[in-house]
Amino acid sequence: MSIEDNGGLRVLAINILGRFLSNCDNNIRFISFSFITLMVATWIGQNQKIRLMVVEINLRGDGAERLRERGRAKAPE
Repeated sequence: MSIEDNGGLRVLAINILGRFLSNCDNNIRFISFSFITLMVATWIGQNQKIRLMVVEINLRGDGAERLRERGRAKAPE
């Protein structure tokens, strides 16, 4: 799950894994559900990290630093 990707690839991956949820075999459904859960947890963690960084920048009040940090928040890690 450490592969760098963009939002479109992430949505495509979840759609493909979602197709396996309709399979009759419970093992395949379990693995698909496990990967979807892992991806969503990773996604939420990344968004939370960016949110905390933006809140910290806004509390500082330095305009130039705020613009630089916004650029970093949008850049993929």
